[in-house]
Amino acid sequence: MQPELFNPEEHQRLRAARLAKVSIENPKLLGLATVEINPTELCNRTCSFCPRHDPEVYPNRKLHMTVETASLLSDQLHLDGFNGEIHITGYGEPLLNPDILKLIKTFSHRFHVEMITNGDRLSSGLVTVEQLHEAGLKSLIVDCYDGPAQVVSQAYGNSSISSGKSRARKRELRAAKKAAAAESAAATAAAKEARMAGSATAEAAASR
Repeated sequence: MQPELFNPEEHQRLRAARLAKVSIENPKLLGLATVEINPTELCNRTCSFCPRHDPEVYPNRKLHMTVETASLLSDQLHLDGFNGEIHITGYGEPLLNPDILKLIKTFSHRFHVEMITNGDRLSSGLVTVEQLHEAGLKSLIVDCYDGPAQVVSQAYGNSSISSGKSRARKRELRAAKKAAAAESAAATAAAKEARMAGSATAEAAASR
């Protein structure tokens, strides 16, 4: 089965519809519509735009949010009348928290829970979308920062999809990359030819 591509416009529309129902005039939590939590200080990637890219600035540490902390946070938000969303993301990879399913369940019985992940543990099968759904996760976003190779890994890494489809998709991506490179080279050559023609015209006009 061909996986559906992420539609950012539809995502934004649905999020806006949800947030329209959130009360941001609560005097205890004035203006608060979303609570973002960082469930772990571990990540298996080093994206160039992330401070964790430099281990001297932001090193990996085996520190995880506990279920107890999540429960306290959930209780306090509930007591203060929060009716917004919980976003599980941050500077670590959420699925590296060994209790991530319990954390999701702790929040999901009261709030809409969304998670952003690099998807590596999904494609390896260590965590499944079904498990996340059963825990109560409502929105799952897989961000692929490392180019076509990671896109293929996330789209076709699941064991239920044949390796033949994965290889075919890789060939499609390589072909598309070559086509884009050829198109870029042709455009560069055309621009160079146009500049040379313009220069020759200018020289001819000057010689007159």
